[in-house]
Amino acid sequence: MPEHLRRASRSLLPRRLRPTRASRAVRPRFDAAAAQLSAQGQAQLDEGRAQLKSGQAEYADGLSQWENGAAELADKRAQAEAEFADAEAQLADAQAEVDDIATMDADVYALDLKKNIGAESFRSDAGRIDQIAQAFPLLFFLVAAFGFAYDYDAHGR
Repeated sequence: MPEHLRRASRSLLPRRLRPTRASRAVRPRFDAAAAQLSAQGQAQLDEGRAQLKSGQAEYADGLSQWENGAAELADKRAQAEAEFADAEAQLADAQAEVDDIATMDADVYALDLKKNIGAESFRSDAGRIDQIAQAFPLLFFLVAAFGFAYDYDAHGR
């Protein structure tokens, strides 16, 4: 800073600090306004601090809920993945059973619109009963023959 500006600044400084009559009259109003602003500022500061504490508590609560939810999500995800793995294993076993069935030698019925499973079942049951009916009279004949032989021996004839 040049020397002539420093000298001018030093000569104006005492004038600036010297109170004038107008400044003395305004001073009480200025002090009252400053006190009012200070009180309002302090109230706003206190309110802001209270909001900050409330916000921090709300944040801590939300963070705790989030952490609990994240832990629960991890547990549920692990459980779901295990269930999916089990289901995939069951599907693979079922597919293996289906593949085994396909290789088995089994009776296969190809039914059209004129045949149905009820009629086919009746026909197969009738065939079994027919086979039993062929052997059944022989059984009666044997029972009658044994009865006749027993009766003959018991009476002496």
